[in-house]
Amino acid sequence: MATSSTERVVEDVTLCSICVEKFKTPRCLPCMHSFCHKCLTSYIDSICKSTEPRLGFNCPLCLEYVPRNGAFDKPEEWAANFPVNYVLDKILETPEKRLCAACQRDNETENASDICLSCNEYLCTVCTKHHRKHLPSKDHIIIQLKEVESKKITHEFGKYFRCPEHNEVIKLFCSEHDQPCCILCTGTTHRKCDSVDTIQNAALNIKEGGKLDVLSIEVRHIENRLADAMQEQKKNTTELDDSVDEMTKQSEINFKELLEHIEKLKNKHLDEIAVAQKRGREEMDRVTNTLKDGINCANYCSRNIEKAR
Repeated sequence: MATSSTERVVEDVTLCSICVEKFKTPRCLPCMHSFCHKCLTSYIDSICKSTEPRLGFNCPLCLEYVPRNGAFDKPEEWAANFPVNYVLDKILETPEKRLCAACQRDNETENASDICLSCNEYLCTVCTKHHRKHLPSKDHIIIQLKEVESKKITHEFGKYFRCPEHNEVIKLFCSEHDQPCCILCTGTTHRKCDSVDTIQNAALNIKEGGKLDVLSIEVRHIENRLADAMQEQKKNTTELDDSVDEMTKQSEINFKELLEHIEKLKNKHLDEIAVAQKRGREEMDRVTNTLKDGINCANYCSRNIEKAR
Protein backbone atom coordinates (compact mmCIF):
# COMPACT_ATOMS: atom_id res chain seq x y z
CA MET A 1 0.00 0.00 0.00
CA ALA A 2 1.24 3.52 -0.81
CA THR A 3 1.86 5.94 2.03
CA SER A 4 -1.05 8.36 2.45
CA SER A 5 -0.56 12.10 1.98
CA THR A 6 -1.33 12.72 5.66
CA GLU A 7 1.38 10.28 6.76
CA ARG A 8 3.84 11.93 4.39
CA VAL A 9 3.18 15.34 5.95
CA VAL A 10 3.73 13.96 9.45
CA GLU A 11 7.00 12.31 8.39
CA ASP A 12 8.38 15.35 6.54
CA VAL A 13 7.85 18.77 8.12
CA THR A 14 8.98 20.47 4.89
CA LEU A 15 5.76 19.38 3.13
CA CYS A 16 2.69 21.63 3.07
CA SER A 17 -0.31 19.69 4.40
CA ILE A 18 -2.61 21.31 1.83
CA CYS A 19 -0.76 20.69 -1.45
CA VAL A 20 1.51 17.93 -0.01
CA GLU A 21 4.51 19.46 -1.79
CA LYS A 22 7.61 21.31 -0.59
CA PHE A 23 6.71 24.65 0.98
CA LYS A 24 6.74 27.74 -1.19
CA THR A 25 6.95 30.90 0.96
CA PRO A 26 5.61 29.18 4.10
CA ARG A 27 3.34 31.37 6.22
CA CYS A 28 2.98 30.55 9.91
CA LEU A 29 -0.35 30.81 11.77
CA PRO A 30 -0.59 31.63 15.51
CA CYS A 31 -1.11 27.89 16.19
CA MET A 32 2.43 27.38 14.74
CA HIS A 33 1.24 25.43 11.68
CA SER A 34 2.70 26.59 8.37
CA PHE A 35 1.28 26.46 4.84
CA CYS A 36 2.34 27.70 1.41
CA HIS A 37 1.36 31.33 0.89
CA LYS A 38 -0.68 30.41 -2.20
CA CYS A 39 -2.33 27.40 -0.51
CA LEU A 40 -3.31 29.43 2.55
CA THR A 41 -4.70 32.25 0.38
CA SER A 42 -6.85 29.80 -1.61
CA TYR A 43 -8.05 28.10 1.58
CA ILE A 44 -9.03 31.40 3.25
CA ASP A 45 -10.75 32.58 0.07
CA SER A 46 -12.85 29.40 -0.18
CA ILE A 47 -13.81 29.59 3.52
CA CYS A 48 -14.83 33.25 3.26
CA LYS A 49 -16.90 32.64 0.12
CA SER A 50 -18.91 29.94 1.91
CA THR A 51 -19.82 32.26 4.81
CA GLU A 52 -19.71 36.03 4.53
CA PRO A 53 -18.67 38.19 6.29
CA ARG A 54 -15.93 36.42 8.25
CA LEU A 55 -13.88 37.59 11.23
CA GLY A 56 -11.44 34.69 10.92
CA PHE A 57 -11.03 31.05 9.90
CA ASN A 58 -9.96 27.68 11.31
CA CYS A 59 -6.48 26.25 10.79
CA PRO A 60 -6.67 23.63 8.01
CA LEU A 61 -4.66 21.20 10.17
CA CYS A 62 -5.63 21.57 13.85
CA LEU A 63 -8.88 23.56 13.32
CA GLU A 64 -7.76 26.18 15.88
CA TYR A 65 -9.61 29.45 15.29
CA VAL A 66 -7.43 32.13 13.69
CA PRO A 67 -8.64 35.78 13.79
CA ARG A 68 -8.40 37.65 10.49
CA ASN A 69 -5.13 39.42 9.86
CA GLY A 70 -6.23 42.30 7.65
CA ALA A 71 -9.30 44.13 6.33
CA PHE A 72 -12.38 41.90 6.75
CA ASP A 73 -13.54 42.70 3.20
CA LYS A 74 -10.19 41.65 1.68
CA PRO A 75 -9.61 38.02 2.80
CA GLU A 76 -7.37 37.46 -0.23
CA GLU A 77 -4.76 39.63 1.54
CA TRP A 78 -4.88 37.92 4.96
CA ALA A 79 -2.27 35.24 4.20
CA ALA A 80 0.34 37.86 3.25
CA ASN A 81 0.02 39.42 6.72
CA PHE A 82 1.02 36.24 8.56
CA PRO A 83 4.78 35.91 9.22
CA VAL A 84 7.00 33.90 6.90
CA ASN A 85 8.40 30.80 8.59
CA TYR A 86 12.05 31.74 8.02
CA VAL A 87 13.25 28.53 9.62
CA LEU A 88 11.40 26.38 7.09
CA ASP A 89 12.39 28.78 4.32
CA LYS A 90 16.03 28.32 5.30
CA ILE A 91 15.79 24.55 5.50
CA LEU A 92 14.19 24.36 2.05
CA GLU A 93 17.29 25.83 0.46
CA THR A 94 19.23 23.44 -1.78
CA PRO A 95 22.09 21.49 -0.08
CA GLU A 96 24.75 23.42 -2.02
CA LYS A 97 23.57 26.63 -0.34
CA ARG A 98 23.91 25.15 3.14
CA LEU A 99 27.23 26.73 3.96
CA CYS A 100 28.39 28.04 7.33
CA ALA A 101 27.45 31.72 7.48
CA ALA A 102 30.14 32.53 10.06
CA CYS A 103 32.88 31.05 7.86
CA GLN A 104 31.57 32.88 4.79
CA ARG A 105 32.00 36.19 6.63
CA ASP A 106 35.70 35.30 6.85
CA ASN A 107 35.72 34.42 3.13
CA GLU A 108 35.92 30.73 3.96
CA THR A 109 33.72 27.94 2.61
CA GLU A 110 32.61 25.22 4.98
CA ASN A 111 29.58 22.93 4.76
CA ALA A 112 27.03 23.51 7.51
CA SER A 113 26.22 20.81 10.04
CA ASP A 114 23.70 22.76 12.15
CA ILE A 115 21.25 25.63 12.00
CA CYS A 116 20.73 28.28 14.69
CA LEU A 117 17.02 29.07 14.90
CA SER A 118 17.74 32.26 16.83
CA CYS A 119 20.09 33.70 14.21
CA ASN A 120 18.50 31.90 11.27
CA GLU A 121 21.98 30.93 10.07
CA TYR A 122 23.80 27.77 9.09
CA LEU A 123 26.84 26.81 11.17
CA CYS A 124 29.62 24.29 10.74
CA THR A 125 30.72 22.00 13.57
CA VAL A 126 33.48 24.33 14.78
CA CYS A 127 31.35 27.50 14.64
CA THR A 128 28.52 25.68 16.42
CA LYS A 129 30.89 24.90 19.27
CA HIS A 130 31.98 28.54 19.57
CA HIS A 131 28.36 29.73 19.13
CA ARG A 132 27.35 27.73 22.19
CA LYS A 133 30.26 29.11 24.23
CA HIS A 134 29.80 32.75 23.23
CA LEU A 135 27.83 34.59 25.98
CA PRO A 136 25.32 36.45 23.72
CA SER A 137 24.47 33.23 21.85
CA LYS A 138 24.83 30.55 24.53
CA ASP A 139 21.03 30.24 24.94
CA HIS A 140 20.30 30.06 21.21
CA ILE A 141 18.40 27.06 19.85
CA ILE A 142 20.69 25.03 17.56
CA ILE A 143 19.52 21.93 15.66
CA GLN A 144 21.55 19.48 13.63
CA LEU A 145 20.61 19.51 9.93
CA LYS A 146 20.30 15.72 9.81
CA GLU A 147 17.60 15.91 12.51
CA VAL A 148 15.81 18.98 11.23
CA GLU A 149 13.21 17.28 9.01
CA SER A 150 12.12 14.92 11.78
CA LYS A 151 11.81 17.60 14.49
CA LYS A 152 8.89 19.81 15.41
CA ILE A 153 10.76 22.92 14.31
CA THR A 154 7.60 24.95 13.79
CA HIS A 155 7.11 25.35 17.53
CA GLU A 156 10.65 26.63 17.99
CA PHE A 157 10.05 29.11 15.18
CA GLY A 158 7.30 30.77 17.24
CA LYS A 159 9.95 32.09 19.63
CA TYR A 160 11.66 33.98 16.82
CA PHE A 161 9.15 35.93 14.76
CA ARG A 162 11.02 38.26 12.45
CA CYS A 163 10.40 41.79 11.29
CA PRO A 164 8.95 41.64 7.75
CA GLU A 165 10.92 44.78 6.80
CA HIS A 166 14.36 44.04 8.23
CA ASN A 167 14.24 40.23 8.69
CA GLU A 168 15.48 40.70 12.28
CA VAL A 169 14.09 38.87 15.32
CA ILE A 170 11.31 40.89 16.93
CA LYS A 171 12.31 41.60 20.55
CA LEU A 172 10.83 45.07 21.22
CA PHE A 173 7.41 46.65 21.48
CA CYS A 174 6.43 50.28 20.80
CA SER A 175 3.51 51.23 23.07
CA GLU A 176 3.08 54.52 21.22
CA HIS A 177 2.26 52.74 17.96
CA ASP A 178 1.02 49.54 19.70
CA GLN A 179 3.37 47.59 17.42
CA PRO A 180 6.14 44.96 17.86
CA CYS A 181 9.45 45.86 16.27
CA CYS A 182 13.09 44.84 15.85
CA ILE A 183 16.32 46.64 16.76
CA LEU A 184 16.59 48.25 13.31
CA CYS A 185 13.00 49.56 13.58
CA THR A 186 14.00 51.60 16.63
CA GLY A 187 16.53 53.47 14.50
CA THR A 188 14.11 54.12 11.63
CA THR A 189 10.33 54.05 12.01
CA HIS A 190 10.35 54.31 15.83
CA ARG A 191 13.46 56.46 16.38
CA LYS A 192 11.36 59.34 17.82
CA CYS A 193 9.20 57.12 20.02
CA ASP A 194 9.71 57.37 23.79
CA SER A 195 7.81 54.22 24.73
CA VAL A 196 9.87 51.40 23.19
CA ASP A 197 10.63 48.53 25.55
CA THR A 198 11.32 44.79 25.41
CA ILE A 199 8.36 42.60 24.61
CA GLN A 200 8.69 40.94 28.02
CA ASN A 201 8.57 44.30 29.88
CA ALA A 202 5.75 45.59 27.68
CA ALA A 203 3.74 42.44 28.40
CA LEU A 204 4.46 42.77 32.13
CA ASN A 205 3.37 46.44 32.15
CA ILE A 206 0.16 45.59 30.37
CA LYS A 207 -0.52 42.78 32.83
CA GLU A 208 0.31 44.77 35.97
CA GLY A 209 -1.52 47.86 34.68
CA GLY A 210 -4.79 45.95 34.71
CA LYS A 211 -5.31 46.38 30.98
CA LEU A 212 -5.67 42.62 30.54
CA ASP A 213 -8.41 42.50 33.19
CA VAL A 214 -10.33 45.32 31.49
CA LEU A 215 -9.87 43.72 28.09
CA SER A 216 -10.93 40.33 29.47
CA ILE A 217 -14.16 41.83 30.89
CA GLU A 218 -14.91 43.59 27.62
CA VAL A 219 -14.28 40.42 25.60
CA ARG A 220 -16.47 38.35 27.93
CA HIS A 221 -19.21 40.98 27.62
CA ILE A 222 -19.02 40.82 23.83
CA GLU A 223 -18.91 37.02 23.97
CA ASN A 224 -22.02 36.91 26.17
CA ARG A 225 -23.85 39.30 23.85
CA LEU A 226 -22.90 37.17 20.86
CA ALA A 227 -23.94 34.02 22.73
CA ASP A 228 -27.33 35.62 23.52
CA ALA A 229 -27.71 36.65 19.89
CA MET A 230 -26.84 33.10 18.82
CA GLN A 231 -29.43 31.64 21.21
CA GLU A 232 -31.99 34.09 19.85
CA GLN A 233 -31.01 33.05 16.33
CA LYS A 234 -31.41 29.37 17.27
CA LYS A 235 -34.80 30.20 18.78
CA ASN A 236 -35.81 32.02 15.60
CA THR A 237 -34.61 29.06 13.54
CA THR A 238 -36.66 26.66 15.68
CA GLU A 239 -39.72 28.90 15.39
CA LEU A 240 -39.18 29.11 11.64
CA ASP A 241 -38.95 25.32 11.40
CA ASP A 242 -42.06 24.89 13.54
CA SER A 243 -43.91 27.47 11.45
CA VAL A 244 -42.90 25.74 8.22
CA ASP A 245 -43.95 22.37 9.66
CA GLU A 246 -47.35 23.81 10.62
CA MET A 247 -47.75 25.44 7.22
CA THR A 248 -46.77 22.18 5.53
CA LYS A 249 -49.27 20.23 7.63
CA GLN A 250 -52.04 22.76 6.92
CA SER A 251 -51.16 22.78 3.21
CA GLU A 252 -51.42 18.99 3.11
CA ILE A 253 -54.84 19.19 4.76
CA ASN A 254 -55.99 21.90 2.36
CA PHE A 255 -54.62 19.99 -0.60
CA LYS A 256 -56.37 16.82 0.53
CA GLU A 257 -59.65 18.70 0.95
CA LEU A 258 -59.17 20.29 -2.45
CA LEU A 259 -58.56 16.90 -4.03
CA GLU A 260 -61.68 15.50 -2.36
CA HIS A 261 -63.71 18.47 -3.58
CA ILE A 262 -62.33 18.08 -7.10
CA GLU A 263 -63.10 14.34 -6.94
CA LYS A 264 -66.72 15.14 -5.99
CA LEU A 265 -67.00 17.67 -8.81
CA LYS A 266 -65.52 15.16 -11.23
CA ASN A 267 -67.95 12.42 -10.16
CA LYS A 268 -70.89 14.83 -10.33
CA HIS A 269 -69.81 15.94 -13.80
CA LEU A 270 -69.38 12.34 -14.93
CA ASP A 271 -72.85 11.51 -13.59
CA GLU A 272 -74.29 14.45 -15.51
CA ILE A 273 -72.54 13.26 -18.66
CA ALA A 274 -73.86 9.74 -18.11
CA VAL A 275 -77.43 11.06 -17.65
CA ALA A 276 -77.12 13.24 -20.77
CA GLN A 277 -75.75 10.26 -22.68
CA LYS A 278 -78.69 8.10 -21.55
CA ARG A 279 -81.24 10.69 -22.56
CA GLY A 280 -79.51 11.20 -25.89
CA ARG A 281 -79.45 7.46 -26.63
CA GLU A 282 -83.15 7.13 -25.71
CA GLU A 283 -84.00 9.96 -28.10
CA MET A 284 -81.83 8.46 -30.82
CA ASP A 285 -83.43 5.02 -30.25
CA ARG A 286 -86.89 6.59 -30.75
CA VAL A 287 -85.76 8.25 -33.95
CA THR A 288 -84.15 4.99 -35.12
CA ASN A 289 -87.38 3.03 -34.42
CA THR A 290 -89.42 5.65 -36.30
CA LEU A 291 -87.07 5.40 -39.28
CA LYS A 292 -87.19 1.59 -39.11
CA ASP A 293 -90.99 1.70 -39.08
CA GLY A 294 -90.95 3.99 -42.11
CA ILE A 295 -88.61 1.63 -43.95
CA ASN A 296 -90.92 -1.32 -43.18
CA CYS A 297 -93.92 0.65 -44.39
CA ALA A 298 -92.18 1.60 -47.64
CA ASN A 299 -91.09 -2.01 -48.14
CA TYR A 300 -94.65 -3.20 -47.68
CA CYS A 301 -95.98 -0.70 -50.19
CA SER A 302 -93.30 -1.66 -52.71
CA ARG A 303 -94.17 -5.36 -52.53
CA ASN A 304 -97.91 -4.71 -52.99
CA ILE A 305 -97.27 -2.46 -55.99
CA GLU A 306 -95.31 -5.26 -57.65
CA LYS A 307 -98.08 -7.72 -57.06
CA ALA A 308 -100.65 -5.32 -58.63
CA ARG A 309 -98.82 -5.17 -61.98
